[in-house]
Amino acid sequence: TFKTKCAGCHGPEGQGKMGPALKGTALTEDQITGLLTKGDDAKKAPHKKPLTLSADDAKSVAAFVKTLK
Repeated sequence: TFKTKCAGCHGPEGQGKMGPALKGTALTEDQITGLLTKGDDAKKAPHKKPLTLSADDAKSVAAFVKTLK
């Protein structure tokens, strides 16, 4: 899911590209899951609005992001 939905902007290794780097993010898994499922008006598109991910996919992506070092 990360590869198809996130890597285009955040890079395949989470190193950043058009979107910010995700490696070593201070966000918790719950915060990442919330951002993906609820969106955040303070963020730039596409994260202003919820992404079209299931809750399970969002949790999986969040867990993967936390493994990026």
